[in-house]
Amino acid sequence: MIAAYPGPAIRLTAMGSIADRNAAANALANAESWLGLLFRWLSAGDTPAGAVHRSIVDGTLGPKCIEWTPVPLPDNTVLVLGRDVTVEHSLRRALVDSRHRFRDFAELACDFAWETDAKGLFTYVSDPCPLGYEPGGLIGVAADDLIAGGGLARSPFEARSAVRDAPVTLRDRCGEPRRFKVYARPITDAHGTWSGARGICRREARQS
Repeated sequence: MIAAYPGPAIRLTAMGSIADRNAAANALANAESWLGLLFRWLSAGDTPAGAVHRSIVDGTLGPKCIEWTPVPLPDNTVLVLGRDVTVEHSLRRALVDSRHRFRDFAELACDFAWETDAKGLFTYVSDPCPLGYEPGGLIGVAADDLIAGGGLARSPFEARSAVRDAPVTLRDRCGEPRRFKVYARPITDAHGTWSGARGICRREARQS
């Protein structure tokens, strides 16, 4: 079973020594480093069902991220099965980096960024919000409820086409008017159906 497993597989004794391992495990470089971390993780206490441990090891094409899952065996040994999750690990790291980059750009480019759903409710508002609301305080709130006065043919928070430099007056948490310029784009689902909007607001230089 160990030899037939497609990824690295190791069988460890109760004392922590290697009883058996397959060719994929033998091929991993820096064995002393990742094996030591694996031993310490397993010996730290009972590992719950489904627990996994990740190690970064050197491969022929660069570093690999291996996810290890322990399987206790009836003879008091532990079979540890490895799965190469390098692509998943890299994608997750890229997504985190992208999220941080977006947040930094949004903070530099505008006073706040936002997103609404098909009902016109806020699903995202960047922090800090210049309207005086606590982080997350506007989630689920109807965006149009913040608009002071009327006269708009269509709320920019429900944009069906690109909106640029549209003036809008919003009420802050205390009810005071704050003038902004809105830039927005519509959001569509996989079928091309309108499902909301996202955009940014910039405060006008002069406030009344």
